[in-house]
Amino acid sequence: MPKAIQGITVAHFFETYGAKLKMELAAGEGGLTRLIREGSINRPALALTGFFKYFANKRIQVLGSGEMTYLKGLPQRNQIEIFQEMERRQIPCLVLTRHYQPTHPMLVVADEMKLPIFRTPLITMHFINGATLCIDN
Repeated sequence: MPKAIQGITVAHFFETYGAKLKMELAAGEGGLTRLIREGSINRPALALTGFFKYFANKRIQVLGSGEMTYLKGLPQRNQIEIFQEMERRQIPCLVLTRHYQPTHPMLVVADEMKLPIFRTPLITMHFINGATLCIDN
């Protein structure tokens, strides 16, 4: 069962742990007041294919090599639709690992819907492990 937390803002998470997790804000500054409502981290692989039945929308969403490679093979319109669907479920933020840059569709949705997108040079597993430890404290 995911750890339920009172909810911390994305801004608080970033200000408190951003340096430790080597995060930088890439887009969506207007959404930093969003709440992280579960202490686990989610890799939204199935959501990227359009399957949202069990989507863990209360968690930080992390995109690594697999997710980014998949996305880059999709038409931009499909990417926009996927991120709009994630946004409708009020995800707190997206984190791109391994120095990935947001795709143009990510930036469009981040701008339209004030969705924070962060980047980190950390490999996905190291970011997830570090972020989970930070939230659990």
